Amino acid sequence: MEGPNEPPLSQIVETLGYKVNVGWTGLESDTATFPLGSEIIAKTFVKAGTGPVTLTPVARYSPDGVTPFGYFTLSGTTAVRKMAGTLVAGQYQTLNPGITGGTSVSSTSFDPGTAAFGIYIDPGAYNYPLTYTQDALNTGRTAHAVRVYPMKDSAGVAVANTYLLCFEPSVNGDYQDVVFVIRNVKPAP
Repeated sequence: MEGPNEPPLSQIVETLGYKVNVGWTGLESDTATFPLGSEIIAKTFVKAGTGPVTLTPVARYSPDGVTPFGYFTLSGTTAVRKMAGTLVAGQYQTLNPGITGGTSVSSTSFDPGTAAFGIYIDPGAYNYPLTYTQDALNTGRTAHAVRVYPMKDSAGVAVANTYLLCFEPSVNGDYQDVVFVIRNVKPAP
């Protein structure tokens, strides 16, 4: 089902019941143009309230392989990564992929304290470089490798402090290699 047989991000979002305008309806989009649709530019986040940040993978349409993910803080211009979980092998080309190492089989939570942080994935198992929400850290051919959308529920109502993170470590611009919902955050100033 990989390649041109994958569903476009707009269809994935609709199937999941989110009223989010991703900005295109075909499989591929422009990786150089941003923002698209209701996308916001959010390189890093801060916690929005007490309690942990929750990160839930809701879609994965990438090549197969284990894919560690987590959050990072910056030490100068260097990313200091902290793994939060791993997308398991064999669960690709699917909605709601399973994870290991998280707080459950479907999500993980962490507490970054008061520090600004971003999210990363490590798709090295299928030969792509680390991919970060902060464009300056991306070394692959897609500099703007993550699109961030404010979450809206099925009625189109904004869900406070909740965002959709859509990763594109490759170059085709489908932005559905890994899609997360992140909760209890707001964009860092």
